[in-house]
Amino acid sequence: MSVDNSDKRVRRSKFGYTPDYKIDYPEKAKHLIKRGLTELEARKIMEITASTWNAYKTKYPEFKKAIAEGKAKSKSPVKAGPNVILTDEFLLRAYRLSLMGLTDKELANILLISIATLNNYKRYYKEFRDAVMNGRTLADSIVAHTYYQLATGFFHEEEVVTIVKVRDKNGREKPISIKTMIKKYYPPNEKAAKFWLKNRTRHHAEPWQDIRQHELTGKDGGKILLNQQLDLSSLEVEELEALKRMAPKLITQTVPEQEN
Repeated sequence: MSVDNSDKRVRRSKFGYTPDYKIDYPEKAKHLIKRGLTELEARKIMEITASTWNAYKTKYPEFKKAIAEGKAKSKSPVKAGPNVILTDEFLLRAYRLSLMGLTDKELANILLISIATLNNYKRYYKEFRDAVMNGRTLADSIVAHTYYQLATGFFHEEEVVTIVKVRDKNGREKPISIKTMIKKYYPPNEKAAKFWLKNRTRHHAEPWQDIRQHELTGKDGGKILLNQQLDLSSLEVEELEALKRMAPKLITQTVPEQEN
């Protein structure tokens, strides 16, 4: 069996060939475990099955060594639980990511931890739980306030730059910029107002609905009468004969009589 050295997806050892083994696996595993992940979390991120992971540790000494070095240099305990030390940098990162409105799964992927570990952090560590919740609450409140402003109208200060030409002491024209702060008014936005009302009243007994009702009446507010008589006086004889032949096909339903 020949081996394609350019691909580096297959590594030969005394145990034979192990498919899908990549040269950078040891470094990746070491990096993940060094950050405090368990072997289970690391292999899930690397998308390696348990049996393949164990085979790599058995067949490739450098892979097993990399895992051991990662555990030795890990700054936080490997197992998630009451003894994990969360740094201020880690908590700040979780807060900033939560500001972006990330889901738990997305947050765990970026922080290089599993969903189970993320839930354990929120369960055991109030500071982590507060960082995530405060970030999400602040993000929601900012968006809600923005929609409220759009729905009711608001003033906003803007900087306007005006270019004017002036003459220097030698009489030459020279452009200069003049910055002026102006207060601009943005009128209420109808779509934003509807969106705000629908969401704010969705739990009410009678939520706000955007419904338009149109009532049609006849003459003087009476009933609408259908005139079933057609004026055929302007038709030629040939047209009347053709209409007579077509009449059975044109009548598809019976119109009910109007009440007196």
